[in-house]
Amino acid sequence: MNTLEFLHQSDIFSGLTTKQLQEIAEASKNISLEADQYIIREGELNNYIYLIKKGEVQIIKNVQRFLSRRVTLK
Repeated sequence: MNTLEFLHQSDIFSGLTTKQLQEIAEASKNISLEADQYIIREGELNNYIYLIKKGEVQIIKNVQRFLSRRVTLK
């Protein structure tokens, strides 16, 4: 599935026109990550949005010095 098709099928972009989705697709970049590789770490600055096309991602939120919460999105 190409990026434009993926964006069309994503609920978050349902209110956008095809032209707007094409602009997003043209500005986007596909990346692949290995298991246990970080996308971004808590506290880091980032100017990107990440959309998961395939697989799952685990979100880890530090709530205390030695305690964290984990959520897995599939």
